[in-house]
Amino acid sequence: MATYWVQVATGPQPLAGTMDSIGITLLGTHGCSPRTALGAMVLGTTPWWQCHSEFVPCVSPACPQRGLYQVHCPQALGSLLLLQIHKDPFGNLPESNWYLESISVWQEG
Repeated sequence: MATYWVQVATGPQPLAGTMDSIGITLLGTHGCSPRTALGAMVLGTTPWWQCHSEFVPCVSPACPQRGLYQVHCPQALGSLLLLQIHKDPFGNLPESNWYLESISVWQEG
């Protein structure tokens, strides 16, 4: 099994985040990851706003955020070729805007 870390950051302005469901699929030279929902952040027990002082404290997903996530794959993907972002409306709510400022991916180990 291979684990990839994904760090996602929204822009610094208010309402840069989203209430929509966000997911990711990684494609490499040796295969592709399952579609993975970016729901629960992996930041331990420290609130994200204490880890990233450049952001204004806010607990709403609509506020600027930085999250660290894990994508688990049955095998290593080789050299990454493509990263696909999935954005779907949350429940029956209308789709909302989302400002993705940056995304970084690296393999654990």
